[in-house]
Amino acid sequence: MRKRIKRISSVDKNTLLALVNPSKVKILEILKKEQKQNQSDLKKKLNISHTETRRYINALQKQGFLKKKVVKKKRGSPVFVSLKK
Repeated sequence: MRKRIKRISSVDKNTLLALVNPSKVKILEILKKEQKQNQSDLKKKLNISHTETRRYINALQKQGFLKKKVVKKKRGSPVFVSLKK
């Protein structure tokens, strides 16, 4: 018996690339629920390093999934991310 594979027509290439990494998927899920997140809070929720968090955020931004905003302060610059509309 041959198995039929459903063709996924509503998923584009960027979505598939993001789904390759479970941490990227979790970032997208968190942002769907909470709209806007601080990069440090994402790091804590995902239990991954700051470097990994930054790498995933940059990759998702490059793929067109999110937008990033850096808030300039005297000490440190918090990064906020949200889903691209």
